[in-house]
Amino acid sequence: MLIRGPFTSSGVKKGPFLTALVQHVAVTDDAEAAAAGTAAETGLTPAEVLATPFVLAGTPDEIVAAVAGHRRRWGVTRFVVRAGAVEALAPLLPRLAGLAGLAGLAGLAEKELDFEHTRK
Repeated sequence: MLIRGPFTSSGVKKGPFLTALVQHVAVTDDAEAAAAGTAAETGLTPAEVLATPFVLAGTPDEIVAAVAGHRRRWGVTRFVVRAGAVEALAPLLPRLAGLAGLAGLAGLAEKELDFEHTRK
């Protein structure tokens, strides 16, 4: 799911922003294997799944590169992950916060990261 819209922070209008709800996160040495299940469910190849902003899988370097790539290619400025993915991504947050143009990561707080805690 992609969501577009303006948002305000401290009364300052910013945006527009584009949010991606990440469906699967896996910090692993084998991104294609991690994406294989989603690929089988969607009829895509693992490479096609990894090219979307809805799956973040791979080594820490690959995930940071993917987030930066999704920013450039799709204009995604916010990534929402499910509560179960927070622990896996936590070590990457300082690096992700350093990516220019990503809204919601600068404070590194759950509220600003828009973690979805209602579903797993």
